[in-house]
Amino acid sequence: MLLANDAQGQLILADRFQKKNGEKCFCPGCQGEVIFKCGPQKIPHFAHRSMQECQHFSEGETAEHLLGKHLLQQALPEDTQLEAYLPELAQRPDLLWRKLAVEFQCSTLSRKRFAERTSNYLAHGYTPWWLVGQQFFPQKHWRQVTSCCLQEAPFGLVLWGVEVDKKELLLFHSFDWHYQKGLFFETSSQTLQGQLFGEILSLAKVASKPCAWSVSDYQLRIQEKLNRKEKGVLLLQAQSYLHGVNLGALPLWGYTSGCHQALLQEGLLVLRGLYLAGFREFDSWYERGCQILDWPYFLVNRRRIYQEIFTECVLLAERFGSEETRKF
Repeated sequence: MLLANDAQGQLILADRFQKKNGEKCFCPGCQGEVIFKCGPQKIPHFAHRSMQECQHFSEGETAEHLLGKHLLQQALPEDTQLEAYLPELAQRPDLLWRKLAVEFQCSTLSRKRFAERTSNYLAHGYTPWWLVGQQFFPQKHWRQVTSCCLQEAPFGLVLWGVEVDKKELLLFHSFDWHYQKGLFFETSSQTLQGQLFGEILSLAKVASKPCAWSVSDYQLRIQEKLNRKEKGVLLLQAQSYLHGVNLGALPLWGYTSGCHQALLQEGLLVLRGLYLAGFREFDSWYERGCQILDWPYFLVNRRRIYQEIFTECVLLAERFGSEETRKF
């Protein structure tokens, strides 16, 4: 933690603390005694003297998390509060600026706990801003924390991060997916100083080219995965088969690249298959899709995404003609 109480109950910041002989400091949450630490590996901070459970502060913060909070505080407005406790929520965001609750996530967090914290913020009128540390920067596949922190912006889906070594705010955007390459994206960065968000948002608005691939080759890849009984695709097929969908035998337009491919990846085949199987009303199609497919993107509106995919199914069926669709 970056702050503590002195013996008189006054808050003190770790980076301004000058330790005196015999002086004790205490946790602002549990009131337990904390010790001051400062060395070459970590910035100045406080830690609990005993390993007693504290519901207010996390123990064993990494150097990345400590430094990231410090950098974000310097970049945000002066009235930003560090580790401010919100009693009505029984939560303590890393940083709080008015109604913006900043969470810099550097360690594993369960989806359930993420949902609880986020729902609690929203229910009390706070806007959560989740940023990820280096181990959760996106790669070829989504990780749990990464997918949870993905959020919507006016120009598309984005993920925020902090690279503490470079003192940079990162914005991952323009997400797409290819059946051979996996997940890919673009990254914009801005030094954590000066006017936050200015340049980085303008860079993210640059349109990227949509992904394209060989439709017949993608179909062949799916058939090969089914034949090899690859776990992920086989599970999708088992659940889809109950609704009369064969993922390896869709009309060719079912294998074209489409909108929100990065979110659903091979799961997009399931939704197109349901449309082809006769679910032509959005609500029934949406209900079946939710039953089959997982949705780990807590901050992304699932219904809106599915609505755009449903509209795409209608347009693709019309574009490639109803004859091929009827053969299914």
